[in-house]
Amino acid sequence: MGRDLDALVAYQRAVDLYTAKGFDALASATMKLMRQIEAGHRAAQGATDSQTRQVAAHLHAPAE
Repeated sequence: MGRDLDALVAYQRAVDLYTAKGFDALASATMKLMRQIEAGHRAAQGATDSQTRQVAAHLHAPAE
């Protein structure tokens, strides 16, 4: 996950080149890969946010 931004930048360059050369199917397939990377990143971020909220709630809960 640490290199996702680098991958997205490289894939975007590839999409631009594929489109310029008329390789629309390759551009479309590359954009699909980009969406998968972005979705994985959002899912991981959501899990981290959820865990952070759980820990914060536990820390602020009244002592038993």
